Amino acid sequence: ILTIIVLLLIVATFMRATKPTVRKRYIRKGQQKHSVILEIRNPYFHHLGDAVLRDWVSPIATVSEKGFEAVGPATKRTEAGTELIWKLGNIRPREHRVVGYKIETMIEGQIRMPRATLRYFDKRGNQTIINSKPLMVE
Repeated sequence: ILTIIVLLLIVATFMRATKPTVRKRYIRKGQQKHSVILEIRNPYFHHLGDAVLRDWVSPIATVSEKGFEAVGPATKRTEAGTELIWKLGNIRPREHRVVGYKIETMIEGQIRMPRATLRYFDKRGNQTIINSKPLMVE
């Protein structure tokens, strides 16, 4: 029984280490200016088809139109904040992509930024959604 439990733990650890991930972080650029960085890692065997990355910016922060690193997203502004949408296309196995943007906060203090979401289709055509952790910008 002990060997079965150890084997299951090894398989679970391997499955967790090989799945795609989205990581959201920020770098402070000034008093109320920040760069938000979104990293997509596809470490091993998965082929991510028609990948779409979505991120939301709090309504008390504005997105700098000149601050996009690499490919610029489609933006939608609402009273609830700004939604940024990147159509990334296919992401091959062992590929690592980074997108980013700059924001300027309207107040000082902590601002909670919602999760970023990556939607993609696997080889079988099944849609999968993965999320980053929420981000606290100080």
